[in-house]
Amino acid sequence: MAYHKLRYNDNGQHGDALIVHSGTYNEIVNIAGTNKTISTTEGAIIDGSGKGSGYQGLVNITGTNIIFDGFEIKNGTSGSHIRGISAGGTSASWHTGMITIRNCTIHNIQAEAFVFNYQDGVLIKDCTWYDCTYQQLQLCI
Repeated sequence: MAYHKLRYNDNGQHGDALIVHSGTYNEIVNIAGTNKTISTTEGAIIDGSGKGSGYQGLVNITGTNIIFDGFEIKNGTSGSHIRGISAGGTSASWHTGMITIRNCTIHNIQAEAFVFNYQDGVLIKDCTWYDCTYQQLQLCI
């Protein structure tokens, strides 16, 4: 089945591989579940223009053992403290396993490019980020 918005497949099934076609997706993306790969080989863009408020990411990962690969994430400027990618649990007693983010470009973000809370492991590989207002990377372990 083809989806016109990423949010229609936010939760999907455990172990899913979601390949996103090229295009601009103007939405907040939430990724949950276990052992998922969300990737684009065609240059999909997550554009946060007019989206978000408060302490959240344009991409929010709460699943375990997630791979997020190949996206451009931009324009997180509509609310206070919008982040590029926010991942992890809400307390030290709830860890979310390994998160891998690779081949992504993050820019024009009002706060941090990345925020990771209570992760068991994080790998950021071959990513670039620029024009983010606050510190570029925040870790809370």
